Amino acid sequence: MGHAAVPAPMTANEFLAWDATQTIKHEFVRGEVFAMAGAHEAHVRLALNFSVTLLPHLKGSPCRLFMADMKLRVEAATPSTTRTSSSPAARPMPPTR
Repeated sequence: MGHAAVPAPMTANEFLAWDATQTIKHEFVRGEVFAMAGAHEAHVRLALNFSVTLLPHLKGSPCRLFMADMKLRVEAATPSTTRTSSSPAARPMPPTR
């Protein structure tokens, strides 16, 4: 019986080079690549409204608010089964051009 091919893990630099040639969004997590679905208009409008409401509350704090379609490198992520357990430090990825 045959076995499914398991792609080899990528490095962050390999992913960035590969992703620059892709036409759809991807997420890179610990060497694995996942295709991301595009957003619908309702989702984009909701995200905009949320951001506009939240932004004034962040003034004077070290927190920064980013909109969609920005690559981030998570520096201090800890393994977890939930996304709400800790806030990892994130910073924008350097431009790839």
